[in-house]
Amino acid sequence: MDLETLRVVGTLATAFGVGSVIWPATKHVYRRLTGRAQQIRNDVDKAHEQVEKARKATDREARRRRKVEEFASLLIRRLIAAECVDESTIPPWPEYQPDPDTTPTQKE
Repeated sequence: MDLETLRVVGTLATAFGVGSVIWPATKHVYRRLTGRAQQIRNDVDKAHEQVEKARKATDREARRRRKVEEFASLLIRRLIAAECVDESTIPPWPEYQPDPDTTPTQKE
């Protein structure tokens, strides 16, 4: 190959973005050879497991809370229906306080 052909091939390779492909490819090969890719994959898998575990714990707690609330509601209805209980002696339903640990999604 003469110098002019090499110059044309270099110009075409640059125009088609070979340079943008070579750098990520070499980075991928380097990560494969050093084991870094597997370590990153393991970290991502561990994060997914933690998120799934937290989601399941939240769902379990919400289910338990709903059951307790339904049972409390049933008891209140039975107290109201009972002739021997004065309705004014039944305490009001407690109000929920907002969780101070939550991050607001919108500024007020």
